[in-house]
Amino acid sequence: MPGEVDSVEDLPPGIHPITGVTSEWIPDRAGGFPEGNEWPWVIVRDKIAGATLDILNTAEDLGPPDGVWRLESRYRAARALTKSNSSQFPPIGRQAILQAGAPLKAALGDLTQAKVKIGRHLIDGRTIEDLLSWANSSTDDWLQRPAPVPDIPLGQGNGWIWSYYSDTRLQEFYAEVFGLACVAYVEVAGTAFAPFSWSLGMGADSEFGVIASLSFSDSGTMGRHMPGLSSAIVPAALFERAADEQRDRALFAKRGRALVTVDERGNAGDWVERFLDENARHIATAAESRGPFARGYVHSLSIADQETHERPASLMAAGWLYSDLQKLGLGKGTFPRLV
Repeated sequence: MPGEVDSVEDLPPGIHPITGVTSEWIPDRAGGFPEGNEWPWVIVRDKIAGATLDILNTAEDLGPPDGVWRLESRYRAARALTKSNSSQFPPIGRQAILQAGAPLKAALGDLTQAKVKIGRHLIDGRTIEDLLSWANSSTDDWLQRPAPVPDIPLGQGNGWIWSYYSDTRLQEFYAEVFGLACVAYVEVAGTAFAPFSWSLGMGADSEFGVIASLSFSDSGTMGRHMPGLSSAIVPAALFERAADEQRDRALFAKRGRALVTVDERGNAGDWVERFLDENARHIATAAESRGPFARGYVHSLSIADQETHERPASLMAAGWLYSDLQKLGLGKGTFPRLV
């Protein structure tokens, strides 16, 4: 309206994501004049948006020192360093790690500023230092993959990646990966994105979990007994309700943040979709009560084909984080791949 003037007010300290910037953030703008008004915060937001996908794809040290993101990065680095490329993801010996790392340390010394190319992998030197520190101090003789590994030997499957997992082991794999992904999301949101984690959709939901149904189909184009997943991210109260309903047949993640059932009847027996439909009103009401950023729930249908990814839980958490960042205008690009 004529005569009206826009005003800008500071948000309280600790909430504004740009408060207390350091020399690492230097806002600037080059090019032609904008078509309309341009606020300084938009410039900074766009710079952040242009960097988040690359951070998620390449950073190996997000989250706390012994968090899920770093544990998966550590195992990935061990595989590269010892040239253990088996899709069976076997444990890697501590002594083998030390022997493989010794020539690298002798040649380069401090690896914290290095990027090391090993085969097809480009490993952050800090991850290798972390790995060698673990190998020097741990009392464990073996470094295990954080996610469950195949229980069917090579040569006994039908060639598809899921054929090296029994139905029970595949159920265990996804229960653990979903559970670890929930933990990884909270850990990374609370550290790397701490200044605005309160506004991330899943973070705004406070506690949350994943409910999932694993089913198998013989009618698809991708081989017999193709596994499919129906899964949903739900607030903690609904997770507990689903847990009570499915407790007799569900497998729960060790950290209690996910549950997976096996349903031989395919999508016709998808209890996850039914559960969401029955609780739709509760979900909508609860999301409104938690404020404008809460997600409510996210339901997805997909092929269960994440078994061979070297960092499956981190990949899943990165996808959730990036979706939340995009909703805030803090993400530009497709989706994380964790290169």
